[in-house]
Amino acid sequence: MTSKQASQCEVYLGERDSQSLQTSPSSRIFLHTWILTLLMALLTLSTAVSTSPTIFFVFVITNGVAQAFAGSYLQTAVTATASLFGPQAMQPLMSGQAFVGVVVSGVQVLSSIASVSSAETSASEDVEYDESKAASRSAALFFGLSTLFLCATLFASAWLVRLPVYKAVIRPLEQVKRSDDNTEQHDLAHDVPRILRVLKANMSYEFAVAYVFLVTLAVFPPITASVQPANPTRFSPLVFTSLHFFIFNAGDLAGRYLCALPRLLVWGAQSLVGLS
Repeated sequence: MTSKQASQCEVYLGERDSQSLQTSPSSRIFLHTWILTLLMALLTLSTAVSTSPTIFFVFVITNGVAQAFAGSYLQTAVTATASLFGPQAMQPLMSGQAFVGVVVSGVQVLSSIASVSSAETSASEDVEYDESKAASRSAALFFGLSTLFLCATLFASAWLVRLPVYKAVIRPLEQVKRSDDNTEQHDLAHDVPRILRVLKANMSYEFAVAYVFLVTLAVFPPITASVQPANPTRFSPLVFTSLHFFIFNAGDLAGRYLCALPRLLVWGAQSLVGLS
């Protein structure tokens, strides 16, 4: 499902860029955060609804693709907004994305431990343990907390756009954009040569990023999630799999945070390609 979402995001890039020329970043951030909140709430509700495997499969795939689309729009708007405030805002943005991944995977580890603990308690008391219900509770907890986090993000976004520093930097640009839209219709064909020039100038950087994502998505999580503990009776496979997600996200956070250290920064295009 991860590779399908990635390909759908690539197809959506052109449409997303054309929309970025017509709407303000703050509007797109708020709108697509709402969409993600609704989609996550539907996943939470799905844990309490019994349906056929085919319908559930279609629902999960459709929900995942829709989240990829909304997330693609959201990430572009957030990055465009943060870039206006300079590197001191971009670094927390990149590290914050990884930090959210650590928090989410940490919740997943805790829910897995709670599920395994309930199973062991039931076994010690000679009580039948319903594994499917336990998995549903664990998923509901995970999706529910994610939905609450997105709701908190909506409130934070509404608070952010009211700050004086935000208004001083963003509002003038949005007013200019609306003024330009009122005077003449923007012709995307005029932007094609400029976009191609930027694409060519940054080809090495783009290749480095794309290659890292290609290798990462090919190995994690399809292959790494299939690795099982050597002694399943002493270390639950469910906790083991959840823990491996947590370790990966913790490493991702450490790598992004290290980029804040000036001595570790690498700016050369060829060097970045070699590292990738």
